[in-house]
Amino acid sequence: MDDKRTKKGQSRKNYFRKLRRTISHLYKSHKRATASTINLVFAIATGFVANMLFRLAEFLTSSNSGVSLITATIIMIICIIVLFVIFFLAMYGIEAIKDNFLSLEANDEKYMKQALLSLKELGAKEQAHFNKGIFLVKDKASAELYCTEMTKNIQLVIESCYGFFANTFGETSELVNTRQFETTFFTKSYLDNLLTIIAHENMNHRVPTSISLRATQKDIYSKTLAASIYEGFERTHRPAEMILRENTQYTPKGETEYKELYEGERKKNRSTIVFPVNSSSNDLLGIIVITCNEKSFFKKDDYSFWNEIMEVFSVELGYHKMLLDDLVTSNSDLCVKPF
Repeated sequence: MDDKRTKKGQSRKNYFRKLRRTISHLYKSHKRATASTINLVFAIATGFVANMLFRLAEFLTSSNSGVSLITATIIMIICIIVLFVIFFLAMYGIEAIKDNFLSLEANDEKYMKQALLSLKELGAKEQAHFNKGIFLVKDKASAELYCTEMTKNIQLVIESCYGFFANTFGETSELVNTRQFETTFFTKSYLDNLLTIIAHENMNHRVPTSISLRATQKDIYSKTLAASIYEGFERTHRPAEMILRENTQYTPKGETEYKELYEGERKKNRSTIVFPVNSSSNDLLGIIVITCNEKSFFKKDDYSFWNEIMEVFSVELGYHKMLLDDLVTSNSDLCVKPF
């Protein structure tokens, strides 16, 4: 009997929890419409009560009521005070209800943030415990298989990074001029030691224009913001920091200019983040570049926020790049350099 009551009570709790979550989701998805509806209901209710008070005042001040003017005035003042008390209590109650509905979403966001931080910590630990020379293969076929899979893993991380930006920030109210992103990963080529793009993703899944240009212009990326990070690291041997450019058509004083690799690139890439992928020993492994077609989407005021977001993808990407570097250098006689 007690078990049945417990199960029934638990079932009821689950039902109300699902109901709260549904209402919370609807409120969050249609916040403006909900707020407008609440305001409208309050306006109608306030108008109705005000009309009743006006009619009450007419009655009390009429000769038929038998109430003196002083008594009528006191009654009206009391009614007005009661009205304001009811109004403020109702507003407080609605805010409490909204907070109750949103608490689940707030908890979800807190748990998601904790999950991201845990993932970041895992990637950092993987890098810290990495040992060089772990990939000593015996034949060329195995070396090529490992090399292909590791390069594929880097591409998957870049696709995941792109998916995060596109799914989280890509939705706009416009149908034609939508907010679009492109994600690329720059690193030094094993073949010529010059910058190259080894992974990329965008809305149309197209290869970036500059990749085809690099076939004939090996140093095409030598004047980019990514190149400036590499130059700074090689000069100082200090951990590189993220570059955030709100508007690619404007260069702040004392900073590196965003130079076009082809005509019209700035019109397509109006705001950008250039994030260095550092190892646990502060070696520069590569650079993630996120571009947006909307000017000032990435803002200096949000530098710390974007830095934390990119760090989550950076640690995982860095670990796979360390594995690939070790494979290629430890098996140079067997492994065909992938780029």
